Amino acid sequence: WTNIFGDTISFDAITQNLCKGVYFATTTDIQNGCFSLDTIVVEFLLPFGIINLETTTILEDIELWGFAPYLYLWDNGDTTQHASICPGSHWVEVTDSIGCMIREDFTIDNIVISLDPADAIILCDLENIDIDLEASAVGGTMPFSYLWWNASSDNPINLGMSPGNYSVTVTDTNGCFVDTNFQIATITSDCVPNVFSPNDDGINDDWSLEDTFLYEDSEVRIYGRFGKLIFQSVGYHTPWDGTNENGKDLPDGVYFYHLQIGNGFDPIQGTVTIIR
Repeated sequence: WTNIFGDTISFDAITQNLCKGVYFATTTDIQNGCFSLDTIVVEFLLPFGIINLETTTILEDIELWGFAPYLYLWDNGDTTQHASICPGSHWVEVTDSIGCMIREDFTIDNIVISLDPADAIILCDLENIDIDLEASAVGGTMPFSYLWWNASSDNPINLGMSPGNYSVTVTDTNGCFVDTNFQIATITSDCVPNVFSPNDDGINDDWSLEDTFLYEDSEVRIYGRFGKLIFQSVGYHTPWDGTNENGKDLPDGVYFYHLQIGNGFDPIQGTVTIIR
């Protein structure tokens, strides 16, 4: 008996414990030297796969056709029957007692974090700036633990968050983790109206700003196209009506504003358009 590499396997009429592969059986008449050659294909059929993807990250072997005991080798170096493996592309090899080996490649989906609300969080009301944020994860192996910017908790909901930059890390039961960064912004240009029509029709005649994001010392400045200051107010008790520093109507067009809110908040800059 020989294999495809020409190596002699056995000189007996019956051979055993062959691994999967192609073999050649040569029978020779010792009296006249005549011989016959036959090819034999040995198949080891697995009734199922080597691995059982009961979850996306826990892999375990099931019954194999071969000769026990089995040796296991995972791509992370584990040699146990069960292995905890994080997302990515992996492989596992199983070798039986006579050296027959089979390998299977597999992929585990990444853990993905979703936030609710998912859109950019912008708060324009300084009197009510606490929000609730919920994180959820798919992939990995439950249960998950959550590490927020300010506390370690198994609760996926973080309550009463204020404006700022944050992160949340989700870790599954195997120690696989993923994190995401997000921002809760307050008083951006999205909070400021960008057009008004000072035509004395009683509708949108001045540039009204919400009192909820202005303080007594908030400063509002309006500039023309060439950078000339045309309006300035501290506290903004009287809204800008589209006139210049002399009280004359300004032409239609785009003007630039700078809001110095104060109280530790960053200034806001943007444009406002006059349409009469």
